[in-house]
Amino acid sequence: MRTGFIRSLLFSRYGDLWLKLAQEVGLEPVVAQPEAVYSHLSGGRLSKIPGLSFQLAGAEALALVDTDLIIAPDLNPGPDVPRGGGQDPWIAAFPETLATSLGGLPRLIGVPALVSEPGEVEGLTTEVLLPLIRDPARLRRAWERHTGTAAPKKPKVRWQRVPGEEVTVGLIGQPWLMKPALTALLEQEEIHLIPQAGLEPQVLRQEGWRAEPRLVPTDAEVMGAARTFARRGGVDRLLFLADENSGADAWLHKQVKSLSHKPVELVKLQDVLTPANFDILLS
Repeated sequence: MRTGFIRSLLFSRYGDLWLKLAQEVGLEPVVAQPEAVYSHLSGGRLSKIPGLSFQLAGAEALALVDTDLIIAPDLNPGPDVPRGGGQDPWIAAFPETLATSLGGLPRLIGVPALVSEPGEVEGLTTEVLLPLIRDPARLRRAWERHTGTAAPKKPKVRWQRVPGEEVTVGLIGQPWLMKPALTALLEQEEIHLIPQAGLEPQVLRQEGWRAEPRLVPTDAEVMGAARTFARRGGVDRLLFLADENSGADAWLHKQVKSLSHKPVELVKLQDVLTPANFDILLS
């Protein structure tokens, strides 16, 4: 069974485990090739989707139309939150919105993009994969072999500047924009740039919810990063990476500016990307 994967949205958090499990139980993992993705992206069918990241994810799904199944990240599992990103169905309920907005797609299954404990995933792997392979023993062996992959990775962050670095800047934004290859484009020789991705997402979310409980998890992650950087004496200012076509990003930027006593500079995703580096959004 050909099983497609959406790579442009937080694949680094969920993809490794599900790819390995799919291969282990005899499925054929498939990812969309950049040329196919770009052909759908330039066709105009996706122009009404808010934000380049979700247009790209939609193009990936269209490029995977010849698969039997698509696995997509559930960015914000949990109760509805009619505020911020919770008002954007692509952020609040990505798998469902993708399935209903683009006709003709294969069966689509959403899996959590972030888990705190491997046990949260084990039951889901049975629910998703067992009906496909009907071999409980094989699935159990696959899970036992790759349980460690489900454990959240512990990121490391360097807070102290080194010689030549004159200021420290905290980089924040939607988690799916915190790709290392993308944030590296914002680095400058005299600046010590600390990306939000260097901090633990679950810790950031709890920090964000302490300030405002009415946030979807990804919004809480951004707000938590802003609060964390604001409290650090060595951080001089914040840099907010935003998609200029995303209302949710504009809302988040406004919230961050209101809570931070440190300068918050806005940089637009569209000003960072060029045709030569656009591929990094699919990494």
